[in-house]
Amino acid sequence: MKKTLLTLILFGSCTAQVLQAETIRIDVGSQSPELQAIDRPIAGMDMNEVKEKFGEPLNQSTIGSPAITTWKYAHFSVYFEKNIVLHSVLIKTEH
Repeated sequence: MKKTLLTLILFGSCTAQVLQAETIRIDVGSQSPELQAIDRPIAGMDMNEVKEKFGEPLNQSTIGSPAITTWKYAHFSVYFEKNIVLHSVLIKTEH
């Protein structure tokens, strides 16, 4: 009985500290403001158009079915379904 009570007291004191968290919300438009003017691929472009305009990606990966391919460039990532751009996003810069 004493062992169970001691375990509960120790467990309770440990979990009280774990439950604290802070939420920080940053508007998408204010993320990486120094990069907002960078030209990026737009939805609807195909892979060949992206390569012609932006060059070869630094790396690429494909997952899922239908295949979603990600191309990483220095300042942005491009997401494709099959060979068509779905979206491009800025890569967070460290300050």
